[in-house]
Amino acid sequence: MMNTRKFLRKIPLFLLTLPVLFFIYFPILWLLSASLSNQVDLFAIPIHWIPLHPTLKNYLDIIFPSLATNSLPRTFAVALLNSIKIASAVTIISIVIGSMAAYALARIPFRFSKAILLGIIATRMIPEVS
Repeated sequence: MMNTRKFLRKIPLFLLTLPVLFFIYFPILWLLSASLSNQVDLFAIPIHWIPLHPTLKNYLDIIFPSLATNSLPRTFAVALLNSIKIASAVTIISIVIGSMAAYALARIPFRFSKAILLGIIATRMIPEVS
């Protein structure tokens, strides 16, 4: 009897989370659906939420850009490579500078070092705004 009451109290909370989950995951599902659609299905009116003729051609064009009929997959490969280079460089620089700063904060005693460490920890606890 007690478990049934607990369950019934949780149903409204569950029903409130459904629109939030839909809001979060719908763009991802739409992106997947659009990636499997051909151009005709993608621009059809009324909208086809599920592609009528799903195809993997878009993925094959990106993996093998020489077979593509237009230049978009080739530019995508170049843009992806540039993004990987920039992300790798920024990550390496951040790790080097951050580790040196962390070592200095942990090993070298100076005025307000504990306050700075507590400030860093406190800012890490604040959830990010997205």
